[in-house]
Amino acid sequence: MGGRSASRSKPAALPDAEAEELFSLLAGASPATAALRLTPKRRGSLEARVSEHGANAVRLVASWVAAGQHPRARFLRDEHGDVNTLLRPEKFAEYLEFAQAWRNGVRPPTPAARGSPGGSSDRLAVLAQLAFQEPP
Repeated sequence: MGGRSASRSKPAALPDAEAEELFSLLAGASPATAALRLTPKRRGSLEARVSEHGANAVRLVASWVAAGQHPRARFLRDEHGDVNTLLRPEKFAEYLEFAQAWRNGVRPPTPAARGSPGGSSDRLAVLAQLAFQEPP
C-alpha cells in the first residue's frame, strides 16, 4: 500500500475564486510578493490553512501584515514578506495570534508566553515585556 497515512486527510478544495482572492490578499500584503502566482503547492498550503483556521483567519493575517504596526508585521511587509512563509503551518499559527491581538486591540503574545525555546526569542520576549511595562 504506500501513500499517506489514514490519519492525514487532504484539506477540502477551495472554489477557484475564493482561493485566488485569499492568495491575492496574502501575496499583496507585501510589495515583494505581489506578483507571485497561486501554484498547486501554494494552493495546497492555502487550503490547509483554511481547513485548520478558516478563510476569515487568512483574511485577518493578510490585513495584519498589510496594515499592522507591530514590528513583525512591518518586517514581513517591508523586508521579508514571503507568502510561502505566511502559509507555513507553524508560522501561520503564530501570525494569527499576532493578528487576533491586533484586531482586538491588545498586546500581542510574546515568544516566551507561547513557550518557545531560548535563544534570540527569549531576548526578544524580554525586550517586548520591557516595552510594555508601565513606568515606575
